[in-house]
Amino acid sequence: MMHALTNLISHTFSQSLAFMSVLMIFSVFGTTSAMAQNTSQALSQSELNRINNQPLSPTVTPAGVVEGPQSRKPSFQHKEVTGTEVTEYKDANSPT
Repeated sequence: MMHALTNLISHTFSQSLAFMSVLMIFSVFGTTSAMAQNTSQALSQSELNRINNQPLSPTVTPAGVVEGPQSRKPSFQHKEVTGTEVTEYKDANSPT
């Protein structure tokens, strides 16, 4: 009985000691990271504006605007007496 009680007390003590050491390690890492954050310098307002105002990608001009619209010839045209018009455009080697 005495041996079981001794084992129980030593087991509980070792668990609490391990738990306390884990808490101490986390608290040390927490204070060092907080100190590292406090020593960093913040950007000035002009630096922030320069970063925020730069374009996300280079400016590109569309090719269609420079060259102008291409005129496509219809592959089929039909006009009815009633005014209905049918115009069909077909690309080469593709279904209608």
